[in-house]
Amino acid sequence: FMKLEYQEQAVLNAKKILREYSGVFLSDVVGLGKTYISALLAQQLGGRHLVIAPPMLLDKDSPGSWPNIFSGFKEQADFESLGKLDKLLKRGVDKYKNVFIDEAHRFRNESNTTYEMLARICRGKRVILVTATPYNNYPKDILGQVKLFQKSKKSTIPNLPNLERFFSHLVKKLKKLDRKRDYPEYIRTVKENSREIREKVLKYLMVRRTRKEVIKYFTRELEKQKLKFPEVANPEPVFYQLNDQEDKIFTKTIKMIALDFNYSRYTPLLYYRGEITQPEKLAQTNMRKFMKTLLVKRLESSFYAFRKSINRFICSYEKFLEEFDKGNVYVSKKYINKIFGLLPMVKN
Repeated sequence: FMKLEYQEQAVLNAKKILREYSGVFLSDVVGLGKTYISALLAQQLGGRHLVIAPPMLLDKDSPGSWPNIFSGFKEQADFESLGKLDKLLKRGVDKYKNVFIDEAHRFRNESNTTYEMLARICRGKRVILVTATPYNNYPKDILGQVKLFQKSKKSTIPNLPNLERFFSHLVKKLKKLDRKRDYPEYIRTVKENSREIREKVLKYLMVRRTRKEVIKYFTRELEKQKLKFPEVANPEPVFYQLNDQEDKIFTKTIKMIALDFNYSRYTPLLYYRGEITQPEKLAQTNMRKFMKTLLVKRLESSFYAFRKSINRFICSYEKFLEEFDKGNVYVSKKYINKIFGLLPMVKN
């Protein structure tokens, strides 16, 4: 491990924020070493550590995984997958003092059981939210994450005791506008809301630097360590050259994706004979569009990528049909994720 001043500075700032507010966002942009910073921070904190992360980031065969990074720092911690919070709660979480949550932006939505379980796990502990993208234009994206370590109506953030009222006010401003009809005003309001959130909330709770900022303020150290961030070149178009047969197959496949494939597996509520709400109907329609776009992009990416996606689709459909034949139709995120977790690896 190479000691870097900008990472050590992040640890000092994070410790100060944790001491004052019981939680912190580690939100440096991608590539600045948030996992390393977390391990350095863990060394500075007393008590047992719990790390919650996606399964792929807990794989011990991956050099950059959480277990390997913590092991490299000789720091003990328990690691659990995002999808196994129920098992974690059954085992008990009172022994933990610090909870590190990778990809914390996944927990923006308070109205699901996964968030409820996470809130129970975090209660009374120091919470470290590791995410480069905590906010995605909707004000309450941030509120749900902040509530993992702050009381929503009795916060300790300066001049902001009632977080619910603050964020509800921002949401109300957006709801007055139609995104399509009032687009310029809508965008202006989004930017204004973002500024308020940064200045009144995040400046107290977040550690975030961009690569440009690191280069600007830590140039001497980067040069001393002979470190240089890769420069991103402007995108260049890449044109496929298809023969007549490939062109015919490509065109036919695009037509099938766009017109012939119904995506029924992803829109079960549209076939429900009872009543569904307009938001539910819209969500299902949007899911169909999303899956259609996904397939088109995979086909444009490469035939290999498209074939892999089709294999996953087939496997998913087969599992769905198996359950359908048993009289079960899973529509909630909670159960569908469990089905996905049981899917076998598909071979070409």
